Order: sequence, then C-alpha cells, then structure tokens
Amino acid sequence: MSRVTGTLEVRLSPQDLSGTRLEMCHAPSTGDPHCAVSELRWHLDALSCGTRLSDRRNAVTFDTSPRVSSEGVSLSPTYYPGAGEEFADGDRFTIRLLDPSESTVLAETSGTVAHFAVTSTPACQGDEPVCRSGSF
Repeated sequence: MSRVTGTLEVRLSPQDLSGTRLEMCHAPSTGDPHCAVSELRWHLDALSCGTRLSDRRNAVTFDTSPRVSSEGVSLSPTYYPGAGEEFADGDRFTIRLLDPSESTVLAETSGTVAHFAVTSTPACQGDEPVCRSGSF
C-alpha cells in the first residue's frame, strides 16, 4: 500500500493526548486536499489511534509506537490514501492535533515529499500495482 509518514512533536503527556483528534491531510499539487482523522486513546500505558473512516476510505494510524520523553510525545502517524487518490512528487502533507472539543490546535506541522520511493511488490497488486512511500 502507498503511504506517507510524518513526525509531530507534542509538548503534552501521553495521558493528556487521550481524546484528542489527529488529522493528516494530503494536498496534491493538483486537485482538492484529502484528510483522514483519528481519535487518540490512552489505554493500558499505550497510545493508539482509533481511525474514523471517511467516504474515501483513507486512514491515518501509527505504524510505530509514539516516543515519550521528558519533553512530551513524538508522534509518527502514517497516512494511507483513499480510493483513486494518488501521490506525486512535491505533494504537501499536514499533521494537526486538536483538543477533544476540536476547537483548539495543540500542535501542527507541514511538509512536502520531494520524491516518493516507488516499489512493485505482491502487496501492491490489484487496484494499486505500484506502491509509493515517502516521509517528511
């Protein structure tokens, strides 16, 4: 599957992140932006993403565990595109963390994937014969 991973530094404890809303948006160089949303949950000393599926079936989740330090939490969410959504070199991505009421932005970062790595593997067959991956 194609995917993009980014990093967001948050100056809160993992427990304080429970109930917050994590958004990751893909702004292609042409066309409308696409966003995926998850609710963060703190349970049994672990932080997880509860994905809310959109009509497009894109998703944001954690492929690696968040890193906790005395400074806060480093989140590395991964964005998976929805049906018909394609990645291209130069696409811009934004990660945003909102409070539980979704009225205050707690942290935000944006970046561009200058060049996507392209692979063709058995996992990339069917609707998606080529996988593109990148990070910012």
